[in-house]
Amino acid sequence: MTSALLGAIYLILGWSLIRRSQRYALITEGMLALGFGFLALVVPLAFDAEWIAVGWSIQGVALVWFGRRSLRAWLVIFGLLLQIVSVGLLFLYAFFGDATTLAMSLSAIASLSVVFILRASNSPNILFNANSQADANILHTINTIDNNNLDDINSEVTKYASALGISPQAARQWLMSINRQTTAFNVVWRSPAFISFLTAIAIVWSLYVLINDFDLWFEHWQLATTTLIALATLLSLSIYWLINRYRTWAEVRYFSHALLSLFYLALVLQLPQKFEFDHQWSAINWAVFTVLLLGWLIIAQLWLKTWYSKLAINKDADTSTIADVDNVSNETKTKNSSLYQYASWLATGILVLAAAVYYSWSDSDGVVTVAIISLCLIALMQFAERHLAGILPWFDWHKALAGCSTLFVPLSLIWVVITNWYHDGVVWDLPYIPVLNLYDIAVLLAMAYGLKVYTLSQNNGTLQSTAHAHQHKTIFKNLLLKAIGIIGFWVLSSMLIRTLHAFNGTPLWNDGAWDDDKVQTSLTILWTLTALVATFMSSRNGKRFWWFMGIGLLGVVVLKLVLVDLSQTGAILRVISFLVAGSLILLIGYLAPLPPEHEKKSEIVDDIEKQHK
Repeated sequence: MTSALLGAIYLILGWSLIRRSQRYALITEGMLALGFGFLALVVPLAFDAEWIAVGWSIQGVALVWFGRRSLRAWLVIFGLLLQIVSVGLLFLYAFFGDATTLAMSLSAIASLSVVFILRASNSPNILFNANSQADANILHTINTIDNNNLDDINSEVTKYASALGISPQAARQWLMSINRQTTAFNVVWRSPAFISFLTAIAIVWSLYVLINDFDLWFEHWQLATTTLIALATLLSLSIYWLINRYRTWAEVRYFSHALLSLFYLALVLQLPQKFEFDHQWSAINWAVFTVLLLGWLIIAQLWLKTWYSKLAINKDADTSTIADVDNVSNETKTKNSSLYQYASWLATGILVLAAAVYYSWSDSDGVVTVAIISLCLIALMQFAERHLAGILPWFDWHKALAGCSTLFVPLSLIWVVITNWYHDGVVWDLPYIPVLNLYDIAVLLAMAYGLKVYTLSQNNGTLQSTAHAHQHKTIFKNLLLKAIGIIGFWVLSSMLIRTLHAFNGTPLWNDGAWDDDKVQTSLTILWTLTALVATFMSSRNGKRFWWFMGIGLLGVVVLKLVLVDLSQTGAILRVISFLVAGSLILLIGYLAPLPPEHEKKSEIVDDIEKQHK
């Protein structure tokens, strides 16, 4: 009762001052803040401790708002302490299952309101300095800056004076009277890391509250936890994007990268979770999944466009406003992290497509999935830049495909290596035809994707990356080509094993193919032919490395003849192995000499040209 009476008195006094004149704006705001503060105590005292925490949260917002308008740092800190205590108490109540949804929602809104008031773009630093000299008073600063900045400062001071209902001169005197050397002032308005930390807490708390709210609202349908996380993250991203569109909020732009990554992860897990755990999805589940896909397609692209626009503005601007000075580090981090957001967006879509193909088609041990995904990636690398760049001008397909290649190329090549060890090439009980079967087609498409990545990186096209030095990129490209060559040799040998298994009943690699004499003879002939082709092509094209690789393979064949074929193959097959291998070795010596080094090759070409002249 006492709180209600005091609140009414202060509100009446504040309203009376507003009706009379705006000259006492600070006193009026103080009266109103006290009035609302006492009124905020009425409801909590009438209920329980949970609502006391909510009351503290609302009071914290009021104190922070009044502290920002009057530039009293200690009021802001006291309001922040109330807000932190309130969030802590409500979290404990929620952890033990005693907090109500309404109380937690009000606390989340209040915490976001506090960090929104204290955001970098709302910092009062522009009122105190024009050239980041924090220790200079405002009059000295105004007299020493150029005309353009002088107009900006006068405009800001005039706006501040208008908001307080006082003259610009009185506003300047008020600003000069504020002690800007205190610890409280430095913590609140000269510590962007502190405000960023508070923003992170508010975002996490709001996300936690949203998850609990969705869990209560969709309790009848029993949505999975990952689905609730995805919905809460998507709604948060949508709200933050709308706020940032009309009121610049740099801290939210920075933390939206993490929120978007969390949304991507939750979205990717939807289909595997449904099918692996045999969840029964109703119409509402599929509707929610559709909403999540639309969020990936629309909200994520809106954020990518926002980051792109901000980076373009920062790049073109010669100087930054003083309000943005404290947030330069955050924007630099945003620039670096946004390079990977293109790839994460595209990778999310590819993974969702892979899950849809894997679970919707008949069981093929992932063969059809690899084939379709490899084909899609090759098509994107071929046509995305040419046909899709105009549709999404802010989306960098170069960086997106480059980032995806660092994930999908290793995964696809590892899949090729592992499955060739045991797979017989039969998919859906279709007869095995070498090369013209689903498994071999999937393997070849995966290899073609790796080669496409290498080819475009050589042409400085789609895979040109600014994240690494040129030397590192060159090493990566060379390693990629060598890895593809070695894996291609493994695929060729495994294809022979599968062919023998299908038409002659010989075992596969994992069943002891190495101990079969027919397999040994066939491998000897195949490897010798491979060495012949490698050395011949390398000799013609001047590729010394691959010529030496062919000769090394030839050495392996000779060792195999001596150590394996002599002891593990029959007499007839042994003779065939030696005759064929020996003939091909002689042919290599005749057709594929060692290519000259680059300098010697140039001299030979010059001599030939002189002879022709």
